[in-house]
Amino acid sequence: MEIGHIEEMIRKLSGVISCKIVESEDVISEVHVLTNLERHPKQISRDIQSVFMASWGRAVDRKCISIAQLDVEPSKTAPGRIQIEEVEYNIGSDSIARASVALRVSDIMYKGESSGVNTVRNSDRLIVEATLNGLHEAFTSEPRLVLEDIQTLTVAGQSVYNVAICSLQRSGEELHIGSALIGGDNRTALVKATLDALNRRMNILLK
Repeated sequence: MEIGHIEEMIRKLSGVISCKIVESEDVISEVHVLTNLERHPKQISRDIQSVFMASWGRAVDRKCISIAQLDVEPSKTAPGRIQIEEVEYNIGSDSIARASVALRVSDIMYKGESSGVNTVRNSDRLIVEATLNGLHEAFTSEPRLVLEDIQTLTVAGQSVYNVAICSLQRSGEELHIGSALIGGDNRTALVKATLDALNRRMNILLK
């Protein structure tokens, strides 16, 4: 069972703002969910139980589900999750690499680019920076997004990208962490990890 996959499914439920699952020795011990007032907590709790049954094949104790509601109006124009349209990486004869990432938010396309010296480590940074530059096109003047760190970890025998992004706003700094499995396309995995850090905040960050 991939906890991150289940969390993503729960975040897509109507009225849900964010979700965090706590697992202990392959047993779900806590499910913390933040929602708006669009739906009754009991309805959301039942949907969460259905998500576990459908994706995990096992029931989760409803007593493990904790729902906190914020008194905010549900957004009728909330943007969809960001989709990856295209990732390109070209190396010129001068050893300068140019990264380009095309993203789609709802029906609008945004494209970000970045260039720099082609080295193994710098190529990763160029992909993430191109992704962030594309996102800046979709945002208002706030926030500015800054790449803090990229790490490659091994989890359950699988290589994973961890990307740390800092958003700078008048209210202060906020750190966002995203992860993605490294498959056959490392560059797309980097874009996915970057978006994973920010997708759950899109309703706040986007115009």
